[in-house]
Amino acid sequence: MGFDDVELCAILHPPLTTVWQPKYELGEAAVEILIRMATNGNKQPEHRIFDVRLIERQSCRPLA
Repeated sequence: MGFDDVELCAILHPPLTTVWQPKYELGEAAVEILIRMATNGNKQPEHRIFDVRLIERQSCRPLA
């Protein structure tokens, strides 16, 4: 089981099941938060929830 769906996951043998996350959206949110913190001086933590996907490959199977 992997995380972040790096290219290597698909070419390993067997191909590795992984969790995909929206990297672009995560980076965009981080920049928005940093800019807001720099301009407003607001240092309060901010929580955001992003959709992730389980990409099932040959490294997992249902239990018998």
